[in-house]
Amino acid sequence: GCAPRREVRRNARRHPGTHARAAASTSTERDQQEQKSQRDAEQATAMLLDYLRTAKVQAAKYVSVGTDAAQGRGLYAAEDIEEGAVLAVVPFDACLHAPVKGDEQKDGVLANSFWGMRLAAAIVREHLRGEESPYCGYLACLPALPPLPVAPSSPFVDVDVDDDGEELRTPREVDGSGAVPHPMSFSWEDVKEIQYNEGRLNVDEWGYLSAQSFLRATEDDEALRSTFGDGADGPTPFVPRALWDWAVSCVHSRTFGAELLGEGEPMDHYMVPLLDLLNHRGDESTCETDADLVEAATTLASTSPSSWTADALISAVAQHDVATLPRGPPYVAADNVEWIADSGGARFVCVTKREIAAGEQLCVSYGERSNDDFFLYYAFVPPRNPHDDVVLFDHVDACLEWCANVYFKETSVELRDGEQPSPDALADIEARAAAARRAFDAAAIAARGGRDADSGGLEAARVDREPRLKVLAGIRFDARMLSAIACFFSPPDDDGDGKGGGQLADGAVEAAQMRARARCEEVLLSYPTSLADDLERLLRSELAVCLSMDADGSWDATVGVSAAAGVLETIRLLGVSPTPPELDDVRARIVRALAETQADADSNALTGSERLTLEYRVEKKLVLAQSQ
Repeated sequence: GCAPRREVRRNARRHPGTHARAAASTSTERDQQEQKSQRDAEQATAMLLDYLRTAKVQAAKYVSVGTDAAQGRGLYAAEDIEEGAVLAVVPFDACLHAPVKGDEQKDGVLANSFWGMRLAAAIVREHLRGEESPYCGYLACLPALPPLPVAPSSPFVDVDVDDDGEELRTPREVDGSGAVPHPMSFSWEDVKEIQYNEGRLNVDEWGYLSAQSFLRATEDDEALRSTFGDGADGPTPFVPRALWDWAVSCVHSRTFGAELLGEGEPMDHYMVPLLDLLNHRGDESTCETDADLVEAATTLASTSPSSWTADALISAVAQHDVATLPRGPPYVAADNVEWIADSGGARFVCVTKREIAAGEQLCVSYGERSNDDFFLYYAFVPPRNPHDDVVLFDHVDACLEWCANVYFKETSVELRDGEQPSPDALADIEARAAAARRAFDAAAIAARGGRDADSGGLEAARVDREPRLKVLAGIRFDARMLSAIACFFSPPDDDGDGKGGGQLADGAVEAAQMRARARCEEVLLSYPTSLADDLERLLRSELAVCLSMDADGSWDATVGVSAAAGVLETIRLLGVSPTPPELDDVRARIVRALAETQADADSNALTGSERLTLEYRVEKKLVLAQSQ
């Protein structure tokens, strides 16, 4: 059948290969599991290659499909490749497509819906057609389906018989072992554990949009037939919610957007076979020393995890010679291929950006975006992402209100509950707020390149669409926010035009940066758990993985390196992260984590959703911690 087998992309650099190491009870069972996974992967790859040939997709002979323990299936260089070489050409006709405007005849009740929902419906339609779908071979390489309820008449079942002779029906395509749940299908408890408010709002918003679209498309038989079936006269399809959620997650983790109508115009969206196997490598900080980490992890992995001590771990971390948190830029682009949409040739073209050695994975950048997007759409979190950010204020008014409260405290104006400031104090605050707002507006205009909001074009529109004020990785504060804070606490001298266009006092910008840092500390301390708490929890999970591998006999000096690297990197972050005085003993945390995990590794393991959520909020807190 059309059995989606592709593993979910995983974090390759910080926690490599730790999402799905299920401990088999015997080496024989483990070998059987590995053989089955290998057969499934080979079957899915063969179906994909058949589809590519049928769809007239051109792939160079030096491109191969392979599997990496950390990132799942991907594309690799079968031989040395020169810069500028064409790797693949995929016709538009080979892709599943969501045009700018929907088609009522094809999209049914979702014809006027958001493009992502229309493309998800198309995936479900083709999935329900099974082997009759021309896209069957392509669907086989999409991420694994979660367990699905099965309708009695569904063609997608394997029928078995139990001991009493009763038929057992299970989805043929279900093989979700190791799959990380997508945030769009998180439970309420999962969403609560995100902690970062923007992340929770994003998950809620997209979950609501997906749920409402599903309800519209399944509210009656007519809607089901028009959206997912073969027309009004065909049979009513059975569409479980889990199948819909899976399709939505595929769309938002694998779609290529192409501005075929021109820059700034709405984009067409495509699911592009073969090219969507390209894993992500984007901009990476040059402050990290991965070679030192691997060397230390290799030494550590030569000993059994059950014999590890706090002194041994601390000594290994000392070899990973990075004394402070990475500070963002400078950073380098780590992707080695790129793609273009050739509208004239009606095709996608993938080319190399540099020379690539045989065996190297082919990776593309998914964009210079924050971890909010990677978490929500792709279900992984790049570590130390230089484009990550944290919202400090929802809008400028919230920033000015915060400034007023800080100003009152600094000037020793103490107000009892319900008491109002004096008229003079209020007038002073209003004048400062007015100066700060003018500075904010001036900084916004500068961000647009000196153009006003109406004539600034696409870049100006982007500035105006973002009311939130943020800190970016590497202690980079929103210039609008710094300008507003500086002018609130040190209003510029009036230059005679009544607009407050004079010079700022000496040191005003530096003082604004210090206050912005104080705001970062406020936000960091507002979370239910501290950064140190989260890192300790992550450390217990990393140790649980190592101990499980040791217990089932799969640990050795080669296999265990990536798991050991995850332990050492977590301890390093724990050692350099700011912690309250009562949590300042890193050694005590390591001793506690070792004792608890060695006593009961299973209880300290994390589910896929728990790990994804924990990694996401740790990265957010690291941005704040390095900005204090």
